[in-house]
Amino acid sequence: MKINDEDELKLPVKLRDHQGNLIIIYISYADEGITFSYLESSATYPEELNILGWLESVTKKKILHFPKNLDYIYEECEQNPENILSIFYHYFSAIRYL
Repeated sequence: MKINDEDELKLPVKLRDHQGNLIIIYISYADEGITFSYLESSATYPEELNILGWLESVTKKKILHFPKNLDYIYEECEQNPENILSIFYHYFSAIRYL
């Protein structure tokens, strides 16, 4: 986990492309939604509804095993903001120690 310039907690997440290569992105939650970051790019759900398409365009790789129920995950984060880390660990391949 790391803290960005806005003091927002960002959780590292492991993704795999279709060739098995590791990709690390960061996710965070705020009032605007769930933000996904890769290198210098970021997109926030629900403003950007096609997060998987966005990730594949910025990484230039076909991503495997990405959660398809972002609506449900976002609602769960809204209803339980004190459990964001548990929610992210449950739905994403979150890296607990980096």
